[in-house]
Amino acid sequence: MAVMVCRLNICFPQIHFLILDLFNACLPFSYFPKQWRCAKVLILKKHNKSNYSSPSSFRPISILNALSKLFEKILLSRLSSLAEKHEWFSPAQHGFRKGKSSESAALSLTSRIEGNRKRKLATCCAFLDIQSAFDAAWRPAVIKGLIAKGCPLYLVKVIASFLSDRSAIISDKNSSILAHLQLGCPQGSALSPFLWNVLVDAVLNLQFEFDFAIIAYADDLVLISWNKSAAVATANLQLLCDEVVLWGHEVKLTLNTSKTAFIIFFAKAKDPQQSITINNTVIPQSKSCVYLGLAIDFKLNWRTHIENKCLAAKRLWFLVQRCARLSWGLSRDKLQLLYKAIIVPTILYGCVVWAKTTVKASIVKLLHSAQRPCAILTARVFKTTATATA
Repeated sequence: MAVMVCRLNICFPQIHFLILDLFNACLPFSYFPKQWRCAKVLILKKHNKSNYSSPSSFRPISILNALSKLFEKILLSRLSSLAEKHEWFSPAQHGFRKGKSSESAALSLTSRIEGNRKRKLATCCAFLDIQSAFDAAWRPAVIKGLIAKGCPLYLVKVIASFLSDRSAIISDKNSSILAHLQLGCPQGSALSPFLWNVLVDAVLNLQFEFDFAIIAYADDLVLISWNKSAAVATANLQLLCDEVVLWGHEVKLTLNTSKTAFIIFFAKAKDPQQSITINNTVIPQSKSCVYLGLAIDFKLNWRTHIENKCLAAKRLWFLVQRCARLSWGLSRDKLQLLYKAIIVPTILYGCVVWAKTTVKASIVKLLHSAQRPCAILTARVFKTTATATA
């Protein structure tokens, strides 16, 4: 694949008109070439899994034809322009959208929780994960979603061709298997995230008579219900969950109950414990969960999250220390570059929601403890040097 891309880059000035003619021929015929619909699949282990005996502990990544990806980006550009112009997607979708991110999703969630707290309302949240989302996406539902959005017919037909009759080659050192795929959007494709948003948008537009909100980031959904009574808010949340499960059945998607968490934020100790039920599985009330890489607890104090990120930063810097010591190794400029590129993003992830906790001396101390090894090595000073001095 890398060789083909390099050859294309070298030859492009001489063959660009041929590629343009090829792409222009595909559009009126609503055809996505069959050779481009065959992917070489690379199987990667998912991070931090305790058991790798299950197929769900691995993520298949599709390595696609270079011309296929180029054509996909042209189609994506047209679809994205239409989606922005005609507002295809709910503002509650934060995944794969310009100007939005996992942090904007987390900020939307915490702003809602804190606003309800000021109004003395109980906020109940169900953190849902759609099982094997991209791999299980039902293609007819994607096409139906595009038609419902008013997508031009020629683009609908090209996408239908893109999704149909797909195959994958899975190889190891000694053998290879050709598999024909009946479900899903290829992970690694430029179009797949957009098509997923088309599929999931219907659930973001559900209507109820009680107060609720839904926040989405790709296949991670948060259902929120609030009321003066935690019991009433939980009952409303159950209705919301039931409707999402029903939508999942209609589009052949399943919620992963093992990854589902139910939290009542700022719940009082004297309040009775609540629970919700999803797919006949009882989800008990929890005090914390991990959402989009953020460790969230029911009091929103963020200490556990900051501790986790500081520990991760220290582990990363320990690897950097192998390349430098007091009298040898990487220069100060290179160490500063590594610090800004690796350590700072690790520590500051999600800071839009936890920055206000830095008024606490204990949080400041945690952050200094993560930065101290970096400052000591970069400044090339002794370990006994005060942090403020380094």
